[in-house]
Order: sequence, then C-alpha cells, then structure tokens
Amino acid sequence: MTGQHLTPAGVHAGIWAPWFAGSAGAGAGWYWYEPGMEDVYFKELAAFAAFQNHLKTELELDAAALNWGPLAVTEQAGVHAVGTCSASAAMLYLSAAGSVCGKTTPSHAEFALAFQIADATWSAQWITTATGLPIAPAFNITAKDGQGVTGLQTPRLQPDAVLVLRTIS
Repeated sequence: MTGQHLTPAGVHAGIWAPWFAGSAGAGAGWYWYEPGMEDVYFKELAAFAAFQNHLKTELELDAAALNWGPLAVTEQAGVHAVGTCSASAAMLYLSAAGSVCGKTTPSHAEFALAFQIADATWSAQWITTATGLPIAPAFNITAKDGQGVTGLQTPRLQPDAVLVLRTIS
C-alpha cells in the first residue's frame, strides 16, 4: 500500500474531537484497517471511556441528557479549540500538538483562552485525553456582564486536554 496511513494521532483526534464538535459519532479514518493499530484504538477508547465515567460519577454530569450547542471560542495562534455548551455545562477540547485542521502547533504549550459562556460562577476542571482523568483539582471561574471568560490559562497540553465546566450559581 502506498500513500497516507492511519497514525496514532489520527486515531486520537478521530475519537476525541468529534464529540466536542456536535458530531453524531467518532471520526473514521480512511485506513481504519491499518495493521498494528488495534492497540492504539483500545488505548484511546479506554481513555475516552474513563473520561465519560469521570463526567458521570465524579462530576455528576449526564452529558447525554443536556441540550448541547456550539461554544464560541476565540481562536489564537498555536491552539485549535472546539467546544459545546448547554445552559448548565460546557466542554472545550484543546489541541496543541502537530497539525490539527491544517494548523501546525507546538506540543506541550500553554495558552490564554477566551470563550463565551453565560453569566454565572462555574466549576472548572482540566482533564487530559491521555487517560481521560483530571490533570488538577477543580477551580471556580466567573463570567459576568456578558463578557464570557478571558485570559484563562491552560495547563501544558500533552498533547491536548478538555476543560469541563458546570454552573454552581
């Protein structure tokens, strides 16, 4: 076979990114049958399952029950972000490794984010997609006066992370 091949990064992005972009399911690589990729699929699916379990059991967030819509994120050089939100929760997927959607970015980078969410105090938690588990303890952020959130510092993305937000007031 010649030409392009499915890579671990392609499997990773195909499983994680569509869920935050309002897709009906995971992406499917053209070369999904690529020999030797089975372990990559199992590793990524295990991390995604751990993430889903963390949402439901630890954060008490039933993602399937919420009415999700797009989350407005201010794009900046070096990071690709896609998100979804409801009246009481929001999730933002950030990627800063390699080339995602034609954007070449440095790995292990930190960024200051800006995104639009409803005026409220939100509980926020960063989760790594490597394991589907939290990177650090939850913290609170406040959006007020219709300004959303600006200047939120990301953790070092390795290669990417998810920010999960829930309203607390």
